[in-house]
Amino acid sequence: DRTAIFWYQVDPALLNLTGRPIVQSGVIDPGAGGHLFFPSIAVNKDNDAVIGFSRSDADRYAEAAFASRSANNTAGAISQITVLKPGEASYSKGFGNGDIRWGDYSSTVVDPEDNTTFWTIQEYAATPAPGGTPNDDRWGTWWGQITPSYTVNTPPVADAGSDQNVQTGSVVTLDGSASYDIDGNPLTYQWSFTSKPAGSSAALTDPTAVKPAFTADINGSYILSLVVNDGTVNSAADSVTITAATASNSQSSSGGGGGGGGCTINPDAEFDPALLLLMLFAILGLYAHKKRKI
Repeated sequence: DRTAIFWYQVDPALLNLTGRPIVQSGVIDPGAGGHLFFPSIAVNKDNDAVIGFSRSDADRYAEAAFASRSANNTAGAISQITVLKPGEASYSKGFGNGDIRWGDYSSTVVDPEDNTTFWTIQEYAATPAPGGTPNDDRWGTWWGQITPSYTVNTPPVADAGSDQNVQTGSVVTLDGSASYDIDGNPLTYQWSFTSKPAGSSAALTDPTAVKPAFTADINGSYILSLVVNDGTVNSAADSVTITAATASNSQSSSGGGGGGGGCTINPDAEFDPALLLLMLFAILGLYAHKKRKI
């Protein structure tokens, strides 16, 4: 009971990759008893789109109209129908063969001056010529300039925090709280490992948390990536490197024999002449003592 317009966004590159080149699709539905015909579509440099067409139903003469969407809209969404030029009269023109002729003039283009503004020209049912016969009904064309009006969304910025040096076996807490969106939109988070040491079974406690954690179970470098989304677009990825190493223990070198004590040797100690002279006197005294006993 209606004639609708279906539109599709396709990416030929996806045909070879996935076999499914359709990125998104939508429908302009006029409602029960409505009819949309002879559409034309254009897309500007920002991926905004306008579709121009004619519309009629039992309560309106054939009119020139359009619908549009911006790149920021939800996939498949499109605006309500906007009327460019209302129909002025009924239309019936068969040219003697029984078919009612309509069409030929529907075009929607992007202004080459800015690659942003749209122009569309569509047909509508015009007022018949005075004194004409019923078969002298007329159509007219009407053009319109359409300038996209929406708030430009600025991509958010991901901040994965500072690099860390940790002890192997410890729990590492990441911190993405410095990420931000200049438009003030709430952020969602997505962490992932870019690389980790061979044999590591490290896993994030919650990859969508602001501050997830993992255990650095093997010596080496763990590189993680953070991407944030503001509800419309992803940020560029930011990375953080966690370096894990086993803690080293300091030990003294000691020696001795025959139950005697040992001494700690410090090769970097500063030479003290007075101490050497004192040790020499002690050795001479010990020698003289032993000689007297003999």
